[in-house]
Amino acid sequence: MKKQNRLNNIMDILNENANIKISEISKAFQVTEATARTDLIQLEKEGKLKRYHGGAYVIANNKDDLKLRKSNEHPANKSLIGKKAAEFVRANELTILDSGSTITQLANNISHMNDLNIITNSINIATIIGDNATNNVMISGGFFTKTSLSTSGEKACNFFSNISANKLFLAVGALSPTVGITQHSERDLSVKKAMMECAEKVYILADSSKIGRSVLFNLPIEWQKVEAIIVDQGIKSEDIQAFKHMGVNIIIA
Repeated sequence: MKKQNRLNNIMDILNENANIKISEISKAFQVTEATARTDLIQLEKEGKLKRYHGGAYVIANNKDDLKLRKSNEHPANKSLIGKKAAEFVRANELTILDSGSTITQLANNISHMNDLNIITNSINIATIIGDNATNNVMISGGFFTKTSLSTSGEKACNFFSNISANKLFLAVGALSPTVGITQHSERDLSVKKAMMECAEKVYILADSSKIGRSVLFNLPIEWQKVEAIIVDQGIKSEDIQAFKHMGVNIIIA
């Protein structure tokens, strides 16, 4: 991998997690820790992060920029996907909502519904759904990430291990019929895996810019549990056919 591509991918991880360790860079990109340290020094000189012993974090101004940028990426498509996904949410079922801007659109579209039972690792989604007093909301513990307003890590995974849910609405970093689900950050993998394991049906929500590509870390998936992929009209016809050949239903928002 060329250096500039590696630097871009390091910033992608920081977009998701707000901080990164040198050891994580070394493992993810198969470079020495000395090379990883040099990469962080360069990015710090460019004003993109602040280094600390063993890693780096996004500087304060950039954290707000990252949250705003993520929420503003493909907003019309995410809104349509959230509205379509809302058609599959039912009162009195136990439903897991992943974190992310597209899932937040789903939450906005079901906030008027009564008697929802929602489990989430997202602080903002819990607030949206919990604003209706008839709804029951549970939120997982774990490590809090400010940029995504979500929790992850071992405690979050343990929380989901005791759950048996009807449906999961899952966000992804990228989605390919050949590679499957991939994420920018390794930290996301365990909690998403735990969510999928405890749900009877999985709905994947992804705007078309994430389809047909892959990023760094692979998330194993049981395709037979995937009820549908909900996506906007920008998805390529060859990707639709490939997913259908796998027995996966595609719902166009």
